[in-house]
Amino acid sequence: MRLDIEDTFMYNSNNLLGNHLKIKIRPFQYFYLQTDFRHLFEFDRINNTSSQLNFSHFTLGYDRIRLDKFNLGWNLGVSYIGNDVRKAGFTYGVSSDYFLNKNISFSGIAKWSKINTRPVNAFELQTKYHKKNYFFALGYEHLKIGTPTYNFITLGAGIYF
Repeated sequence: MRLDIEDTFMYNSNNLLGNHLKIKIRPFQYFYLQTDFRHLFEFDRINNTSSQLNFSHFTLGYDRIRLDKFNLGWNLGVSYIGNDVRKAGFTYGVSSDYFLNKNISFSGIAKWSKINTRPVNAFELQTKYHKKNYFFALGYEHLKIGTPTYNFITLGAGIYF
């Protein structure tokens, strides 16, 4: 059994920021449950207003291919948009990890879903530096929520037990 907790700051511009909290529970070696909670903040400096959007993915993952330095798997679950939308949809995706050495890894995750016939997609690329049971992450996230798309540089940290 293993528990991973990661929190990432997402930066697009001074007007668009976000936070991504990821919790992964591995009750078995190959299967895991994962929750991704994103909170986006948009600031309109001209009108002195701000808006927020919360959305989440709740997935069951399976690492189908597990090698010494490479993992490839799929995930299925539910996506949910909060705020005024309050709708859910089916989510599916793929994930991979490559371990360069003991301390450095690269990961990529793609999740697709539809809510109200509109896409709610998330793509992540990360480089992690591992030390004992914690890590630091630097990455990129591309989000498509309905019609608009957003690109973020990410910086975060995590711990696993």
